[in-house]
Amino acid sequence: MDTLGKLVDLIILIAACIIIPTMFLSFKYDDLAQRNAEIVVNDFAETVSSCGYVTDEMYYDLVSDLAVYGGVYQIDIVHEQEIMEPEYVGGVFTGNVMTYPDKTYTEEIISNIDAHGAYLMMVGDQFTITARKKSVSSGQSFIKWMLHKKNSNLATASRMISGISKVEYESYYR
Repeated sequence: MDTLGKLVDLIILIAACIIIPTMFLSFKYDDLAQRNAEIVVNDFAETVSSCGYVTDEMYYDLVSDLAVYGGVYQIDIVHEQEIMEPEYVGGVFTGNVMTYPDKTYTEEIISNIDAHGAYLMMVGDQFTITARKKSVSSGQSFIKWMLHKKNSNLATASRMISGISKVEYESYYR
């Protein structure tokens, strides 16, 4: 009976000295990685807002900055703009201008960057970026297992395009 008590004490000691501090550090690391992702995504959105385009260098810097803490992220980008078209009936302008939103998504944006060196936007367009962590750390696995909680690690930012650097803008379109 005394041996069984010592075994239980040893298991509790191991849990208290190794497992609990390890989980605590893992939670702290997850929190730090989440804050880093939010900062990186917001900085990227601010840069895009002020210059009016996304270059391949800017995009790959974003990817590498997000990977600093060892995470793999799914990056989704949406560019939304208002399209205005005059309304014609029977070939005659009616005086009305129709407006509708047009959205461009990540795949098309990236292919445009690859083809032209940059993806260009206009002042007033809306730019949204979301980075969702695909990899799961041990701290997140533990929380998911204990609390049956979904992985909700994401960072998102949405900005209105506020400026365009005309010289750089024209130089990127190859």
